[in-house]
Amino acid sequence: MNLINSIDEYLLSSEGRKREHHYASDATACIRQLFYKWTGRKVSNPIEAGALWKMRMGDAIHGLIHEFLESSGYDIIDEVAARKEYEGLHHLVSVRADAIFATKDGAYYGVEVKSSYGAGIVQIQRKNTPKPEHVAQIALYADIFLIPKWILIYIGRDNGYRTQFEFTYKDGVLYLDGGTYSIAVKDIIDRLVRVEECVDTGAEPERDYKAAIKNGKIVDMFQKAGVKYKGDWQCNYCSFKDMCWQDEVARLQEGDNSDLFTITEYEEEL
Repeated sequence: MNLINSIDEYLLSSEGRKREHHYASDATACIRQLFYKWTGRKVSNPIEAGALWKMRMGDAIHGLIHEFLESSGYDIIDEVAARKEYEGLHHLVSVRADAIFATKDGAYYGVEVKSSYGAGIVQIQRKNTPKPEHVAQIALYADIFLIPKWILIYIGRDNGYRTQFEFTYKDGVLYLDGGTYSIAVKDIIDRLVRVEECVDTGAEPERDYKAAIKNGKIVDMFQKAGVKYKGDWQCNYCSFKDMCWQDEVARLQEGDNSDLFTITEYEEEL
């Protein structure tokens, strides 16, 4: 018995299922990507089983947090799911929080855990700003579970590096404690309404992100006249990447799409 192959097949079997709900991860996903998913387009860049193994490695970290909360005497609900109907949407928004717990004085907190390479987490701490896609997910959690306090934890799978951010939800807006970052749930729902409108009409929406293209290939980045042009990671890891950009790739067999970029990689780092 090849156990690895069997697990690979198990992980891959969950990919590409017919959509019935919106999910928290859709909050900042490319609208065109969501359009492809809702209309049942066949992926051009299938995810590999190894990538799914990496995602599942973070589950062990969730178990450690649950173990600590339970041993500390907190009332805890682990892996809690919920759905909510929003005005303007045909489909429910479905979410699953890593944990919700109550302190001894009765205050409730939600917890979301993200695991990644430690170097990336060091960058997050240095900039003192969590990733926007994670904040948007928590905004939906807060609105659906009606819990005002949330903790976002980042863990480095390779080196154990860790950092956290705390948020407060009030009147439809999630705020980063001690910072200026905030996001309104209404803005997220408006994006999902836009997705449904495109699905209903069959009109393919514009992309939210950009791929770097040079000499007929999608690349992570290219350099021109001493300037670096870096594609968005959302495009680089998209399962529909080749299909979405096929016309531009065909057109740019010689040349690049530097004209599409208004911010260079160097400028983003300043």
